[in-house]
Amino acid sequence: MRRSVRVLLMVAAAYAPASLAQSADRQAATAMEKASSNLTTSYLQTWSRAQAASPVYVARIYAPRIHFYGRMLDRKALVNEKQRFVRRWPVREYALRPGTLRVTCEQRSGLCRVASVLDWQAENPARRARSQGSSSFEQRVRFSADQPTVVHESGRVLSSNSQGRSDPRPLRGRG
Repeated sequence: MRRSVRVLLMVAAAYAPASLAQSADRQAATAMEKASSNLTTSYLQTWSRAQAASPVYVARIYAPRIHFYGRMLDRKALVNEKQRFVRRWPVREYALRPGTLRVTCEQRSGLCRVASVLDWQAENPARRARSQGSSSFEQRVRFSADQPTVVHESGRVLSSNSQGRSDPRPLRGRG
């Protein structure tokens, strides 16, 4: 009986460091997933405000170079793109569709993928233009020493409806 207990203790001791390391890895991945989800949610809340495209805000959450809807842009080009969009659609509302958010992270690479369905509305009262719909939405977030930053953003319109003089797809590669 004593020998059985000793063998069990030796086996448990042999596996304890591995399971502790796995537990720590899982905790780190969970923290990355939560931070990525929070960054994307915060971004969409901010992007729904009138002055969302400020250079300071873009510099804070986006990497110096970003793969943005099929194009590689630097921050300055991204700020310009977003400011044009804000002028075209000054009233915007973006929300992740409940139950569609998926976050996966690779701790080794420090990269997380955030994907969801996005429901949106955009208006330009001066043009009497309004557009609404849904899009697939994906951001990839890289974790570095200082803070997480968006290195990739993409999506495609799934459905849209517009009224007035407007482009019917306000998220056609921009947003």
